[in-house]
Amino acid sequence: MTTELVSIPTLILSVFAIFILLLIVFALISRVRKNHRVFDQIAPSQIAYPFPSTASYPRVSIEFIDSVRAQTLIKSAYADWLAKLILPDQEPGQAFVRMGVEKNFLRYQVTSTSFGQALGMFFALVMAGSDLNAHQRFERLLAFCLSHPASDQPELTSWQSMPDVKPSRRQEADLHAENWIAFAILAAQCQWQVEGRFNLGAILIDRLTALRSACQNRPSPEDKPCRVATPAFWKLFAAQTSDPAWLSLISNLKSQSRDVMTRENYSFTETNSPEAVQLAFQTLNLGIDALVNGIETHKDLSGKLIQLSRFALEAYQASPKRAEILEDQSQFTPLAHLACCAPAVIAYGDSALVQQFWNALEIAETSKFDPLGTSLRLLALIILAGLAWPLSLSAKPFDSAQ
Repeated sequence: MTTELVSIPTLILSVFAIFILLLIVFALISRVRKNHRVFDQIAPSQIAYPFPSTASYPRVSIEFIDSVRAQTLIKSAYADWLAKLILPDQEPGQAFVRMGVEKNFLRYQVTSTSFGQALGMFFALVMAGSDLNAHQRFERLLAFCLSHPASDQPELTSWQSMPDVKPSRRQEADLHAENWIAFAILAAQCQWQVEGRFNLGAILIDRLTALRSACQNRPSPEDKPCRVATPAFWKLFAAQTSDPAWLSLISNLKSQSRDVMTRENYSFTETNSPEAVQLAFQTLNLGIDALVNGIETHKDLSGKLIQLSRFALEAYQASPKRAEILEDQSQFTPLAHLACCAPAVIAYGDSALVQQFWNALEIAETSKFDPLGTSLRLLALIILAGLAWPLSLSAKPFDSAQ
């Protein structure tokens, strides 16, 4: 009888404790949901360049591509890209571009990269107006970058992150990706006239300072003896910051860029070798520079750029059209190599070659198992269609504080 009397108060206390714990859990869930609702609200923002705003490429004509058909295709490709690769982060107000999976102990974890985030922010800039959530999406992607600092430069972003692992392991910054991120932030100041969650001007100053220092001082890794140059972006950074150090970078790395493009053992044959990846990114960035700053810029390399572009087209046409389930989903595929050549083809190729590239990219099959190829394909379509309006900003200074 005494035991029963003792157990009843204990039971009541236990039930009361469970009830209190449930109240705490519900309160925490409500708080998280409230935070998510705050970030889910679409703040009104004035758009300076609504989709489809066009880019002006000096002395390059792409008028033979049907603009209405191109816009429809890009809208469809963007929707496909969003569905396959954009995911919300566990933290409210953040999102990331899914760029693969990687084994972490006994589990496979989704991974993101700073280059994937940069492309996502670029797409949000271009699709604003058609995508009513573009400004919010841009800020979510940027917030993820800011919350995953690099191990060597905390003002920059870890080149790779595992969003489901908290805290995610910090890695060094990818300087090529950082140039794209800084460029996207700079263009965002021009796109959205109403300031959102972040002081983009302050963020940009900090990132450009850290980026310039890293570009000047960081030694190249042994497997990539030449650093990928982004001359179009560096010219813009120099104009906006009145810092000639950016132009010095172009001068210092010009011979390295030429070496990358002309070295005999560099080709797209081994699609995922460090040399092939470096060659692809250098082809992409030199093509963009030729587009926005005139075809005379890299005319001495035009023959090599077109040779690589034709090889990429042939390799893609000979490859299986269905994306394979890749063990390393961040690797370069024939589709990724093809897409990287698009700017150079517009700048230096004839209309027949441009049309071949457009046709191949138009019917390309995308897959979440080829996130890099899927993302670069969308970038190539936007550039080929003349809708990459942020690139026009690289050809001339603009007032980022307007």
